[in-house]
Amino acid sequence: MSDSIRIKAMARVSKRVRDNEGNARGTESNNSLTNKLLYEVEFPDGHMEELQYNVIAENMMSQVDSEGHYYQILSEISDHESNHLAITKRNLFIHSKNGHLNPKITTRGWKIEVEWKDGSVNWVSLKASNPVEVADYAITNNIDEEPAFKW
Repeated sequence: MSDSIRIKAMARVSKRVRDNEGNARGTESNNSLTNKLLYEVEFPDGHMEELQYNVIAENMMSQVDSEGHYYQILSEISDHESNHLAITKRNLFIHSKNGHLNPKITTRGWKIEVEWKDGSVNWVSLKASNPVEVADYAITNNIDEEPAFKW
């Protein structure tokens, strides 16, 4: 097993790996960088792997900032959908008090499916985060003229 392995997907540590006599497998150390006790890790697709404590700890620490906050980094946008709350081209404008037509600026009713750098995938509401990636996705998928993307 390589010490430099990177866990690409979110996984769950299920238990410590033990031999037939019930003894923990691997080499224990008080230093998390050299602790090589083995743990069974279950990935979202159901497959199991035995990973060393130091590899698990390194991957966990690489996903948090100095204050312990976890951030997901966008890898790619893979799909989109809208529902009945989405603004359509037909109901795009609001009549202002002075008689002007102003476009509704909202992303309500739209969701995008995103894959994160950690390998997890989920649906999120369309917001102003990652505007360059969202714009590129909208153009590539011919939805850039939809009101939620146009502005």
